[in-house]
Amino acid sequence: MEVKYIQLDINNQPKLGDINVNLKVLEVIASKSALEVEGVASMHDKITKVVTDAFNRNHRSGVNAEIVKNGIVIDLYVDVKYGESIHKVGKKVQENVKQAVYNMTYLEVSRVYVHVVNINF
Repeated sequence: MEVKYIQLDINNQPKLGDINVNLKVLEVIASKSALEVEGVASMHDKITKVVTDAFNRNHRSGVNAEIVKNGIVIDLYVDVKYGESIHKVGKKVQENVKQAVYNMTYLEVSRVYVHVVNINF
């Protein structure tokens, strides 16, 4: 498996060298920030091999980050608490993830896809 890094470019700063971030770091940031949202019960990491093979994804712990032509795309697989508004929880997860990645890396996330896999009682 190829390890992918993305180079951080911080404007208006003297360049002392490159800063490279592994995509797994973005996945950790996304996972932690999604779990901070009220209504998210857990990250769902039990996606079957059939599903991951069908979409050609390397699924890790409920999160997948990729660099695509238009930027960074993050897929999150979550379990939502029973009684919560899935729409509101999903929207808040998108906002939290995008902001957390930006705050920690100055990288703009172009898309955050939230996949609600289960309801926890």
